[in-house]
Amino acid sequence: LKKDKYLNIYFHPWEFAEIKDEAFKLPGFTVKNSGKDMVKRFDSFVGWLKEKGYTFGTFQEFQKQIQR
Repeated sequence: LKKDKYLNIYFHPWEFAEIKDEAFKLPGFTVKNSGKDMVKRFDSFVGWLKEKGYTFGTFQEFQKQIQR
């Protein structure tokens, strides 16, 4: 953020799903902090960024900005 003035974060969609069920037979590192835990962590992180005054945008908006 300090150097390039942007942060790109990607999350896998399944990280927000409840995938801790033993029937899925997924390794611990895959299910750790998934589902509701991930939603809480993400909400907390976004709240922290907003408190610090960071703004949010789409890739399309970012692309237009760097083409100037």
